[in-house]
Amino acid sequence: LRAWFDPEPLAPEVRPTAPDAPPPIDPLALSIAVGAMTLLFTIYVLLQFRYLFGGAEVVRSVTGLTVAEYARHGFFRVVQATALVVPILLLVDDLTRTAATVARRRLLVLSHAQFLLTLLVLLSAMARMWLYVDNFGLTQDRLLSSTILVWLALVLLWFRATVLAAHRERFAFGAVLAGFGCVAVLNGLVPDALIMRLSRSVMKK
Repeated sequence: LRAWFDPEPLAPEVRPTAPDAPPPIDPLALSIAVGAMTLLFTIYVLLQFRYLFGGAEVVRSVTGLTVAEYARHGFFRVVQATALVVPILLLVDDLTRTAATVARRRLLVLSHAQFLLTLLVLLSAMARMWLYVDNFGLTQDRLLSSTILVWLALVLLWFRATVLAAHRERFAFGAVLAGFGCVAVLNGLVPDALIMRLSRSVMKK
């Protein structure tokens, strides 16, 4: 009867379709990207090894370079390197959680290599800061910079112990806790008294 009074054919019921899921990230493409970044860091460390760890000899041999500039360059470079490497490796770990075992293992090897290279840059910055303090004593700025370097070292080591060891969920809390711990230790050392003691030892040399 409906067809007799309404000759228009009934339109089939249209059900909303779920949006297509984004295509999975190719682990090989990620391996190439992380490998290129690791290669770039490796070339940088090899070419700059003498500058990174030369210490006072580099300052004497490079015209116009002061101990203060040498220390500042090391500090800002390691801050930039850590701010670049840690988020990238966290993202790579997140994107490859469901990847095949072989692909995960390949990316893990590259991530370990990148971690070691960043740690080398950090050790260079610490050595430069110690050279600076040893020559000119301690100030509030140098003490704060040294504390930040210690915190970055703890963050990198914690990154190795958590993210690179398949315990990613523990990383953020530990990194924040390490920051609060460094601040607590710094306050416990009484910065003004520490600065005075080290400055006197430098003046006696």
